[in-house]
Amino acid sequence: MQDRLILYIKWIVPDDPDGARAFLSTVAGSMITIAGVVFSITIVALTLASSQFGPRILINFMRDKGNQIVLGTFISTFVYCLLVLRTIKGGYENYFIPNLSVTMAGLLTLLSIGVLIYFIHHAASSIHVSNVLRNISRDLENTIDNLFPNMKTDKELIKDMNWWLASHELPIDYLENKKIVQSTKSGYLQAVNYEGLFNISTDNQLIIDLKNSPGDFIVKGQIIAEMYITNQDYDTLLQPILNSFIIGQKRTDEQDLKFVIDQLVEIAVRSLSPGINDPFTANMCIDRLASALCLLAQREFPYSKKYDKNNNLRMIINTISFKELLDSAFNNIRNYSGSSLSVSKRILEALCTIKLHTKNIKDKEAIQINQKMFKEML
Repeated sequence: MQDRLILYIKWIVPDDPDGARAFLSTVAGSMITIAGVVFSITIVALTLASSQFGPRILINFMRDKGNQIVLGTFISTFVYCLLVLRTIKGGYENYFIPNLSVTMAGLLTLLSIGVLIYFIHHAASSIHVSNVLRNISRDLENTIDNLFPNMKTDKELIKDMNWWLASHELPIDYLENKKIVQSTKSGYLQAVNYEGLFNISTDNQLIIDLKNSPGDFIVKGQIIAEMYITNQDYDTLLQPILNSFIIGQKRTDEQDLKFVIDQLVEIAVRSLSPGINDPFTANMCIDRLASALCLLAQREFPYSKKYDKNNNLRMIINTISFKELLDSAFNNIRNYSGSSLSVSKRILEALCTIKLHTKNIKDKEAIQINQKMFKEML
């Protein structure tokens, strides 16, 4: 069976060791050369993206699955050819050519050519402003879905009433039994395990007061939480509480909603700079921000105080309000819009659209304040 297969593919596979070595050497050299070209194109794309959209947008290009697959294909083909190359044995009598492996190298070469054609198109389209804004908007919607679940039914609200609604105040001896939790390193607060902290607080009859929100910069030794503790061992509970905070060197979109909003705002502000002067890109950013805020206006914002099933206060967190997100989305754009009437008009239209999706009275008042400020600019 194998001999018959070899006869079928003999027109592809060299029938002598020197030819097989030459074929594999050529493929390996070509793959590593193309990989270098792909790396160069990627660096150029990142440079253009950084100058046009801002350095914080680079993380979206670096984690792009298409770029990773393309680079992985070329490098894996190169490594495969090297591994097969060392198995070829020369000589007039006892020579050995791994025919199937050499054939596979040829198929991988054809695949790599197809991947190269895909990469040329992908690299050009990935830095197009509409695709960049679409990807950021998708990340923004995913973050909203994670942080602000859909509106609950009445039955679910009654079931979780002790979690969402608050009534009791702090204990009388809160200040006497208050202990501080200090950060062990500096960096940005990327995420907080709220569920884990709530379970620790409930199991040990604690009250945990969180002082920061994801996205804040934390200095080593800074107080990140206070906890009310009476009979439990403070040192035993300290490490599990510290493990619930993820502190890194950069902001992420896992729980930091403002970070994703700031990415769209940064693109809009850069497009309004005198050197670029591209109000159309700013309008596209405003449309994406309006879509996200319309989605937020229909979500339930959690209360800052969390209670257990017995209605005992267990955790206090820093919650973000709709007004803060609204100001974060439009205030900077308003400051840089200058004499661009089209941008100011588009923001007013966006605010009207958001208002139609808003049911909360305080949120509508915040929208009206923003509308008034933009009308004064016209």
